[in-house]
Amino acid sequence: MVLPISSLANMEMALYGGCGQNANAPSFMNGYMATNNYMNQYSMMNPAFNGYGSVYGNYNPTFGQNIPQGYGAYAQQPTAQNSVFQGLSDTEKQALVDDYAKSLTPSEGFMGCLAGNAVFAAISNPRLIAHPINTFRATFSAKNATNKFFNTLKKDANFIKLWENPENSNILREAWLQHNKAVARLEDKFGAFRRGYKAIDNGAAKGLIEQEIKALEAALKSGNMEKITYQTARLQHAYSANGGFISRGWNKVKGLFTEVKPASVIGKLDDTQGIKGRVEELAKTCGTLNPEGKLAATATTKTRYIDMIKRGGGVKGGLFFMGIEFLMAALLEKKFTKAFDADKENAKNGIKTNYGWTQIGQTTVKAAGNAVGWTLGEAAGMWAFAKWGAKLGSKVHPLLGTLIGGAVGLVGGGLGMWLAGKGTKAIVGDDVANKIEAKNLAQSQEGQVQLLQNTIQRIESGEKVSAQAQMAIQKMMTQMA
Repeated sequence: MVLPISSLANMEMALYGGCGQNANAPSFMNGYMATNNYMNQYSMMNPAFNGYGSVYGNYNPTFGQNIPQGYGAYAQQPTAQNSVFQGLSDTEKQALVDDYAKSLTPSEGFMGCLAGNAVFAAISNPRLIAHPINTFRATFSAKNATNKFFNTLKKDANFIKLWENPENSNILREAWLQHNKAVARLEDKFGAFRRGYKAIDNGAAKGLIEQEIKALEAALKSGNMEKITYQTARLQHAYSANGGFISRGWNKVKGLFTEVKPASVIGKLDDTQGIKGRVEELAKTCGTLNPEGKLAATATTKTRYIDMIKRGGGVKGGLFFMGIEFLMAALLEKKFTKAFDADKENAKNGIKTNYGWTQIGQTTVKAAGNAVGWTLGEAAGMWAFAKWGAKLGSKVHPLLGTLIGGAVGLVGGGLGMWLAGKGTKAIVGDDVANKIEAKNLAQSQEGQVQLLQNTIQRIESGEKVSAQAQMAIQKMMTQMA
């Protein structure tokens, strides 16, 4: 089906140095026009070049012949005589328009979606990327390295049972993470976003955090989930204090207009209400609340799918991605504006259309699909991980369990939206605004060339292109060859 494309490409490669790949060389896809590069032998700014400027057959001394009429036609306004689509049937023209509209919402494969969401999940914990050396030292080589301490816990059969309980594993992974973050921040660091504890409160913060680390270790050895949750919350709250020089500089700017008193590590550890709020949030997220709503020493409830919906981003996360869909359509892609503008233009010609409201309806369905897909997908990922992921922390390594546990909800939510997107697109079809944009391009000669280029690139990339669009490209290439 694409043999004529390859044949024409080979011919123009030999004649001009490229078919669409070299922007400085004339070819079918750039209208046989050169760019204005003085050093380019094909440029009209080159004194040695006198051709390609007219459709009437300019003489070129380099070739010693008249340039055939039509080679410069792409610089002209479209007419019935010189249309790029001349020779194509209405069905073939429409196929190119439809193919362009489809390309504005590219389809994504399962593996591509999975990889993209995995990357998104990886950057959700930027500390591991921004401070890899400190993270490694805090995990393996520091004096109070997290790995060294947790290896002692892995020898305790009672603690292993506690860890493998899905209701406990989430809070224990968070305890591992907060222990590791605290040890890492005891190391020297540049301090753009967060200063090391050595440089805070004249060194007093370092001693306080070392005491908090020991308190967390004692709680972990006791196996009491209430104590573990409380000490984890204290380290978590203290970690939010005293940013790096960027945030301190911003606080100075704000201090010119309002009284700013950034909390210190000492202040954070003395903030009873703030710590209480973190304890409640951790307990709610990790399932350590008993039926009376109080923090339980050990987990007593089962991990259910409905619980995971409540513990994750849940409806809030879904509404966030629903809003993103509307913002993208309205502000970045301006789909609503394009659709309503088309309605106004048609109304001037006495034609009544409802493209604007149709586009709003399409976007609403897709946005709702995003919300439902994210909510259910995130919960499904967390639920599945709770069933088998707890063993990663106890049998393999706490770091692996922590990383996967933090990412699995994000990946699951992304996959849920991907599946929902497949369903909503099947319901509402391609966006009306995309069809309008493609149809408008078909009205101009430059736009027609863009439609042809788009379909050719999709064919060469192995994307799915309709038989009618492929036939149109083949006919165009055969005519030019």
